[in-house]
Amino acid sequence: MRTVLFPVLFTAVLFLMSLPLRAETNAIFEAPKTENEKSAKALIEVLSLEMVKLVNQEAPVSEPLTIHYTRGENAYGPHYDPSKNTINMPYGFIHYALDKFNNAKPSIDGLTPEAATQAAILHTLFHEYGHAYLYLWDFPVLGKEEDAVDSFATLMMIIFYDAETAFTGVDLFALEDSDVEFIEDTDMWGEHSLDAQRYSRSLCMIYGSDPSAFADLMDDNLVEAERDVFCPYEFQTQKRNWFRVIDMNNEKQ
Repeated sequence: MRTVLFPVLFTAVLFLMSLPLRAETNAIFEAPKTENEKSAKALIEVLSLEMVKLVNQEAPVSEPLTIHYTRGENAYGPHYDPSKNTINMPYGFIHYALDKFNNAKPSIDGLTPEAATQAAILHTLFHEYGHAYLYLWDFPVLGKEEDAVDSFATLMMIIFYDAETAFTGVDLFALEDSDVEFIEDTDMWGEHSLDAQRYSRSLCMIYGSDPSAFADLMDDNLVEAERDVFCPYEFQTQKRNWFRVIDMNNEKQ
């Protein structure tokens, strides 16, 4: 009996060792206490779990990653912490975004502030996931990393959701830019591009993904600057390059 069982077990072990190891991302929700925290968690919990399932399937990281929804006002806002391999998302930021959309006209007719907030939080999650993805795979970034992960976030929303969701998701950039009265010299030194630039670059990719559907984004000045030509090129370039990176890393799993 032993002479039969040992080869079977040995073969099974070899088979399991040959299977790709897939590190998973998971979401942890700190128990909310205030009404604002409870409403923030209710607004994004299902959305977050769906996003986690998507990245685990399409673009997994090389080490376990946690998206941690936290209580209180986090001074750093949403951010990726490589020392703990955690994306921190404060409930306070979700409520901040909801306040912004409650006081603004929606970019798409009939869109509720809650739906706009969900899209903006989704874009933020993909942005921070982009940081984690590049860090964990130790992939070189030739240029400003913040711009690179902005492109990643917008691209993931266009490809796996739809361009209208992406369009809504980047509206928070425009709302935050509207609060800026003047630009300090130090603003030009920031790790992020200016909110207006982040918004414009994102809209360029969205237009480039479907020029006929988003023709209204191109005014005469942009056409004269040939952005109607270069934005589709920019979208295709970002799509090709990011999925080349993703496919390359998936082969390592």
